[in-house]
Parts: sequence; C-alpha cells; structure tokens
Amino acid sequence: MSFDNYPSRLMLKSLEVAQWLGGQGIVEKTGKNDGPFIEFCLSRVGRIKGDAYCAAFVYTVVEVSGFIIGRDKSPLKKTGLVLAMRRDLEKFNCFHPKATITDTQTLPPGCLAIWDYGNGKGHIGFVTKGSVSSNAFETVEGNHSNKITHVTRKLTDANLVGFGVYP
Repeated sequence: MSFDNYPSRLMLKSLEVAQWLGGQGIVEKTGKNDGPFIEFCLSRVGRIKGDAYCAAFVYTVVEVSGFIIGRDKSPLKKTGLVLAMRRDLEKFNCFHPKATITDTQTLPPGCLAIWDYGNGKGHIGFVTKGSVSSNAFETVEGNHSNKITHVTRKLTDANLVGFGVYP
C-alpha cells in the first residue's frame, strides 16, 4: 500500500490547525479530560466531559479544517472512539497497516497515527513529519499527558498499528 496522492488539501489544512492548537497551551482543567476546548471537542462527537478525547480532537480539527477550505462535511466518522474511526478508515481503504509500509516511505503530513492498546482502547494523533527509515515521527495529539501537545514517536512502538489518510 502506498501513500500516493497524499497528503490531500484537507490533510494539510488539518495539520496546520492541529499544530496551531498544539502550540496554544491547551491543558486539561483538572487533569480529568476536561476544560473548555476539550469539552467542545467531546460534544462534537456526542461524548461527555471526562471521556478520552484524542479521537474527538482529531474529528473536530478535520471538521473545522474542512469548513475553512469550503467543505460542508468531514470525511471522518463522527466518533470519539479511536477504533471505530480506524474501522471506518479501513472500510474506505484509507488505513495503511504498519506492516505494509516500506522503509523508503515518508509519512504524509497530516496523516493519522493510530495505536491499539487492546480491550477497545486506542489512541490517535496527527503526523507532522517522519520517515520510515528514520524510525521516528512527530505528532500533534490530544489527550497526551493531560494536554494537546507535540510528541515524538517511534515506529517500533508495538501498539502502533498504522496510519490513516483522508481525501
């Protein structure tokens, strides 16, 4: 599977918005998945204060970015559940399992890194840059260390299952 034709315009705009948000110092109010922007993201996908919000952050950023570039609907599933979002990406052949990615590929900016921790738990964030040959990539993630922040990740992470793209 390749990343030909990516990143899309929406991926690039979503990354721009996510990076800006990641630099705003948005921190959970009490350390319990709360605070004005976090609760806004959760409400966009029908979740409530206290729920995990990484997928809600991703959905909200992509939805708002779509509005900015003139789209009226997000291509992502409206969910706060990482694994439901992953299943939807798989259904539309937009999920690239880690095992299918070659060591010469560069991860497209704005693609979604997806982790599966078992028992229905996962995590998701926007890739800002990275190459498979370097074994490292950088992300902007919601719900990491009680905030929306920039993170450096390794491709060898056993829980990293793959990457999603969207038109």
